[in-house]
Amino acid sequence: MIKIVKRLLLKICKNMLYLFITILQFTWQISNIITTGSACPSVFFLQKEKKIAYLQIPKVANTSIISCIFKADGKNYEDIHIKLIPQRKNITILLKEFYKSIEFSEYFKFTFVRNPFTRLVSCYENKYHTDKALLGDTRYFLYYDTYLFGMLKEDRGFANFVHKVTKIPVVLADLHFYPQYNYIYDRSGNKCVDLIGRMEIIDDDWDAIKEKYKLDTLPHINQTKSMNWMDYYDRTTAELVYKYYEKDIITFGYEDSYNELIKCIETKECQEKLATVKML
Repeated sequence: MIKIVKRLLLKICKNMLYLFITILQFTWQISNIITTGSACPSVFFLQKEKKIAYLQIPKVANTSIISCIFKADGKNYEDIHIKLIPQRKNITILLKEFYKSIEFSEYFKFTFVRNPFTRLVSCYENKYHTDKALLGDTRYFLYYDTYLFGMLKEDRGFANFVHKVTKIPVVLADLHFYPQYNYIYDRSGNKCVDLIGRMEIIDDDWDAIKEKYKLDTLPHINQTKSMNWMDYYDRTTAELVYKYYEKDIITFGYEDSYNELIKCIETKECQEKLATVKML
């Protein structure tokens, strides 16, 4: 009897904690939307001494870049000043408002982007599998257990994840799959950085920054396990992701990747049809 009561109390406490975290997370999202026009406002990391400003985009080698700029261990950063750039206002005006004490125009501002198709695969693998493996049985909640009242709580495969994510309004999107375009451009189409590098050629793009600002070679921290990202997609999910991240794909030059993905899917479909015919 005592064991039953303990289990019941534990379950009640867990549900109450779940509800509390869910409400807290949703309140934080709404607060960001009200104050900045987005649940995921842009964040700059400033290095005053070298006058460089890095615009962080989640799932695009952030830990490696930040640890290199600040010569930190990937967790404890020094000399960092974070400012938010609301999506609903003009970036030029905002920079003047936010950096009154800093001549921000003198800073070299840069960021890195990533193929939206691989970024979403990385997000899925990290939040459902990597985190679970790291936390093991000690976990109480995974990252998406409380997001939007558990909308992404269950891992029912990548296709199901894509269908759910692409139904979420961009304004409520989680920072890990929030469109990269919206981090970099305001609603008038003004860009808030001087350089946009690409993760696929990150070492080459980093070399130019490294030489000019006397930085170290970029370390590769928190690398995602090797994967063939095309194997995750079928025609439907590929088209859904293209539609959701159309600005990312067109603006940052990933149309070839989409076309390559469609060709790969068509080849697989043909092979599957041939295999079915042979079986018959």
